[in-house]
Amino acid sequence: ALAPEAALGESLEAAQEIARLQMDIKQANAFATAHSEENKKLKLALQEKNAFIQAQSRSHSHFRQTWKREQELFQDEKRAFSCEQETWTRRLENIKKDVA
Repeated sequence: ALAPEAALGESLEAAQEIARLQMDIKQANAFATAHSEENKKLKLALQEKNAFIQAQSRSHSHFRQTWKREQELFQDEKRAFSCEQETWTRRLENIKKDVA
């Protein structure tokens, strides 16, 4: 059996060790909480960035579609003009033949 002083010493050491471990746990929890908040902020920033990128992508896609439609309309107008030009060229040639 241990002498009362030895038992008291071991009990005191055990209590000190428990107090150190509790302090370590508190520090670890504080660290984890701080990092959890930082992670939440980073996650939110990432979500905002992704939303911005998706909006830009939709905007770019809309612009591309609009530009493509404009190009198609321009080509249609160009073909119509070309047909009209051919018609007027033939009419002019016919007039020249009639006059000659």
